[in-house]
Amino acid sequence: MAWCVREDLQILDFRDRDFSFKELPGNYVFAKRTASGGFVPIYVGETGDLSERFDDHHKKECIIRRGATHLHAHTSSAEREKRAEEEQDIIVRWTPPCND
Repeated sequence: MAWCVREDLQILDFRDRDFSFKELPGNYVFAKRTASGGFVPIYVGETGDLSERFDDHHKKECIIRRGATHLHAHTSSAEREKRAEEEQDIIVRWTPPCND
C-alpha cells in the first residue's frame, strides 16, 4: 500500500518503540505489515507535535490488539484543518479499524 509518496516520510518499526520525532506538526499511520510486504493501515491520525503524540496514544490498546508493526509519519502543515483533511482522506480510502 502507498498512501503517500513523500521525501520526508519516515517508516519506523513500531514494535521497537525506540523512536523520536522533532517538535513539528504532522500526519501518521500505524500500520501492519502484510505477508506480501505491503502495509495495511490500523489507525490514521494527525498532530500539532509529532514528538509528543505517541507517548500515551488514546488508541494504543486497539493499535496493539490489531497488530500494528510500523509507524509511518511525515511533517505537515501547521494548520490543523489541512492535517485533518489529509487524515480524513486516508480514513475514507482505507477504513482503518481503530479509527471508529
